Amino acid sequence: MAKKKENVSEISAPHKLVCGVDCMIAVEDLDPYENNPRKISSEAVDCVAESIKQFGFEQRIVVWDGTAYGRSKNEIVVGHTRRLAAIQLGLTEVPCTRVDFLTPDEVTKYRIVDNKSGEKSSWDYEKLQLELTSLDLSEQIVQMSFSSIELDTVMQANWNTPDTKEFQSEEEYSGVVKQEHTFTVSHEQFLIINLAIQKIKEHDHSLSDSEAIKEICQSWLDGK
Repeated sequence: MAKKKENVSEISAPHKLVCGVDCMIAVEDLDPYENNPRKISSEAVDCVAESIKQFGFEQRIVVWDGTAYGRSKNEIVVGHTRRLAAIQLGLTEVPCTRVDFLTPDEVTKYRIVDNKSGEKSSWDYEKLQLELTSLDLSEQIVQMSFSSIELDTVMQANWNTPDTKEFQSEEEYSGVVKQEHTFTVSHEQFLIINLAIQKIKEHDHSLSDSEAIKEICQSWLDGK
């Protein structure tokens, strides 16, 4: 039988998984990773601190003992923002999970994947609108999570509008030359663009999103 790795709990699953060991560590003993590639804003720290105050410290800070590799004993792998939030709240000890069984390369991969994975998801704005409808939008935790522009846009837009125009026949479709172009916008920019699209479609429901954007741009050009 293979020897069980130290500081590892095994989970029975179709694919054998391992997980770290939960513990409590003094905040002053936590060591931020000096080359942490993720920038942390004061707004993010404030939001996490408010979440901890209201709901508790439910997401543990992940730490790693790198002393065998010339690094610190409690190096933070995941949870730099939570550490800063804990300091802001005056906490002296926080829940952590040790992953001392990982190699330095695995720690780097884990840190990057954890930070990047959130960017792979997006909001279902129709469902978000329904969820926000049940909340008091003036509550601090809501205001800290969304800007006023984001809240106004999400709540005002009609997210049931189809994204593309449906052609009634092959002949109609064949007469349209389509080229696909993409460009990157920020989350807030997307919300504003989408609200503008929804507003112009209120006057002409037959427009596709791309046609609505063209109309908006054409109106601006005509106005110039």
